[in-house]
Amino acid sequence: MDTSNNAPSAHGMQTGGGQQHKAIGLDMWWTLAKIVRESEFWNKADVRGVVEPLLLLKTELGLSIPALAPKQEQIDAWLIYFWCTAYVKGDEKAFLEKLAQSLQFLEVDCKVTPAAIKKLKQITTQERKDFHVFADVPRALAALKEQGYTLALMPNQSQFNSEKYLGSVMGQDIDKVYWSYELGLAKPEPAYFKAVLKDLGIKPEEFLFVDDQPLNLLAARALGIDVVRIEREGRVLKPELLAMVADIPVIKTLSELVEGLKPRRR
Repeated sequence: MDTSNNAPSAHGMQTGGGQQHKAIGLDMWWTLAKIVRESEFWNKADVRGVVEPLLLLKTELGLSIPALAPKQEQIDAWLIYFWCTAYVKGDEKAFLEKLAQSLQFLEVDCKVTPAAIKKLKQITTQERKDFHVFADVPRALAALKEQGYTLALMPNQSQFNSEKYLGSVMGQDIDKVYWSYELGLAKPEPAYFKAVLKDLGIKPEEFLFVDDQPLNLLAARALGIDVVRIEREGRVLKPELLAMVADIPVIKTLSELVEGLKPRRR
């Protein structure tokens, strides 16, 4: 277990009342898997640290013009939220048309251009190619399942590519999947976590949640859920974020979670 920066250990985690957890909720991105954005495609896409697909389409959607500068923060926040929570029965064109309609609440004219549709298709296709499950995940999931835990996948994820991701090796031991786009809710909304608990039929103290994002972890803990932060591949938090989660147990790999948890009594 990681003990750097005085981070607490996840060893032997149990609920406050002494009852062991019944289920474990797992974030997907930078917990179980990642998209490697190192190919020529991403260089040409001029990513510059941006990983949210709709933020990469702002020019093609006509959302980068100077007149929209005062609303840019609101627009960006909505593009990220819409990507995770909109469920559109249709293709990329239908998805972007619904996005344009939704932006009317900000009085923003979003243009669904052929260039935007083409680029979204290219992005989702490339993400499928560059999707990688972390090497420790298959064995760790199998071990947690063997220990008797119900395993729930909890990704903030659009409808695009979801079946591809679920069909990967990590889908073999996952009992439940709570796609944000199907719930119409996204972490760190409390309602997202409440929906998961309700469907699993468990109390907050019977649930353990693993994620890399501080806001998601804090939102879950505020509901009485035990949390563990994962810090993959040296992705150290900025000091101000680290201070927010300094008392949350930290692991570097999912295998460490297996070592730190005791098997449930069946």
